[in-house]
Amino acid sequence: MPMSPPPLPPGSEENRAPAYKAFLTLMTILTTATITLRFWSRSMGPRGMSGASVHRFWWDDWVALLSVVRFGMSLMYHDSRISWLLQVLIMIYFAIAFVLVELGFGRHIWMVKADNLPQIFKLLYSIYYIYDISLFTTKTSALFFLMRLFPKHANSRLWNHTLYATHGLNVAWLLGIVLGTFFMCSPVQKGWDPMLPGHCGTTSALWTGSAIPSVFIDLVILLLPIPKIWSLQMGRSQKVGITLVFILGYW
Repeated sequence: MPMSPPPLPPGSEENRAPAYKAFLTLMTILTTATITLRFWSRSMGPRGMSGASVHRFWWDDWVALLSVVRFGMSLMYHDSRISWLLQVLIMIYFAIAFVLVELGFGRHIWMVKADNLPQIFKLLYSIYYIYDISLFTTKTSALFFLMRLFPKHANSRLWNHTLYATHGLNVAWLLGIVLGTFFMCSPVQKGWDPMLPGHCGTTSALWTGSAIPSVFIDLVILLLPIPKIWSLQMGRSQKVGITLVFILGYW
């Protein structure tokens, strides 16, 4: 007599795909609306003597558009030329997430078609890189914003050196996490095909090693404008308000 299949683990019938799809749809709409309003507001402004629009977009805007993986509201802080790049990344991120849901993401692995698993693993692997590049461009956008808001000649040498050093740390962070992810498994293909023979490093160690310097860079970016704000000739309440705007805008 043929053997009956083993019973499925408890909770295997649970399906979170509809909730994931609703969340992705909402965030796609919010992100698109936010970046559209940002560029629309930036396009409104004074015109030159000939009636042509004065240049209002810079590197921060285009890079901010690339890394909208911070889900939209962070764009309010970032530089315009970078904003276009941020938007591209988040749309790719969301597109991959929608495909994952259609392939079975959100359901127990026992309920997913076996033919879909290789595609799911490859897409999940690609998302690691998209997310890391998005974080990098988010920080780059914020740094470009500070460069535009506080011109080099108006800053102390220490302030400028700190800004440039933070740029360097951000680049080093991206190289470290990308190379760490790529070489985490031996052979490399095991990163998206767990059935291959070989071994992989500890994922939690990689993520912890990535998160600590990432948070440090964020902290530097948040603290850099504080002394500039508090040196302005205005009341204490106004300084506190502007400081909160900077913090909330980047957060």
